[in-house]
Amino acid sequence: GLPDGNTYKIQGGNGEKRNQAVGQSEDAADWNTFRGSAQNAGTAQAWWESNLHLESYFGFRSINRVCSNVDLRENTNYAMYHDPSGRWRVIPQDMDMMIFPVTHWAGIVYMRNALLHAEIDIAFRNHARSLLDLLISDRSSTGGQVAQVLDEYARIVNPAGQARTMSDMDQFMW
Repeated sequence: GLPDGNTYKIQGGNGEKRNQAVGQSEDAADWNTFRGSAQNAGTAQAWWESNLHLESYFGFRSINRVCSNVDLRENTNYAMYHDPSGRWRVIPQDMDMMIFPVTHWAGIVYMRNALLHAEIDIAFRNHARSLLDLLISDRSSTGGQVAQVLDEYARIVNPAGQARTMSDMDQFMW
């Protein structure tokens, strides 16, 4: 449902174009220009606000941390979408290493430099907190939306009143 925009798969820091939008850069100049400024720790807050869709970046960063996407790295394993307004959005891509109990990569992308600005960092933390409260918090009687989904799946995998279930067999196997 997004409007037509240049879309790049990011591998090795380079943008491999996956969609060419009418009226946008026909080579990778738009991505290369954005990446150059995003890598610079001194890039101004106003630049970030006009060039990065901050709300979607906050969601992307937060959910990747919750899911422990340990294969996400600055130069690889995500996509970038350049919308017609001129702002960029980071898009998930290559999500085969999630919820791993180890650290593989840092789990960050170039846009982390936006968080060096106090106002953007506070907005990010507020966004992350609202996601935590909605999805994961154990402060509510339901334990958050994730707990509700897990409980629903548990009733399917290990239904009450059955002597032995697939869940029991899996446990005994190990």
